[in-house]
Amino acid sequence: MAMSYRLLPQVGLKEMIEDVFASLHWLELFGSQKGFDLTRVLLVGDSAGGHLAGLTLCIQRSPKLQLLYGVEALDFDFDAAVIICGVMEPQKLALGNGIMSRAAKVQLKLLTRKNTAIANAAGFSQACRNIKLPPLMIIGSEEDSFWWQTRLFLRTLTANKLDFQTKLWRRSRGKHLGHVFNVTHWEWSESRETNFAMLNFFKQISASKHKK
Repeated sequence: MAMSYRLLPQVGLKEMIEDVFASLHWLELFGSQKGFDLTRVLLVGDSAGGHLAGLTLCIQRSPKLQLLYGVEALDFDFDAAVIICGVMEPQKLALGNGIMSRAAKVQLKLLTRKNTAIANAAGFSQACRNIKLPPLMIIGSEEDSFWWQTRLFLRTLTANKLDFQTKLWRRSRGKHLGHVFNVTHWEWSESRETNFAMLNFFKQISASKHKK
């Protein structure tokens, strides 16, 4: 199931999370009628959506974060998650290059709406502390303008001893493998390889879970 959410500057991060959980609660209510198996759920997000997916994982398993973001936990849980070129630390965007990084301070104000509690839990590294998350697969590329964010993400996962696998494309494979290339150019051979790796990851996790 594909989801959408409201964007800056109309809403902030809290409302975006509310939109994501509203979609997931719809799935909770009507998924079985549409043929979904809610005992086998993979959460996927790319770019800024990767950030929201990461926060969603944390919020689902943290009553404190549920209260902060004003959402209720789902009756189902996620078996695993895939984050593609995730921009996981919006509070650190000013450290990068490009237009988005130059506008980072303004974007962060719009994102947090001057809510200090939200600002202190806006980044994945802030939200995931002391939370046991399901297995993750991290997809990234050195030609991605947000590769530095992927590197930060990997450090966070390692520091918090979280279970993860990677599919990382080196610069030597070509400049065309930029930000979320496997989403925008799904027909490329590298995209097919990446997306099949993502599916195989979920099959393995799901099969292991249901053997227990």
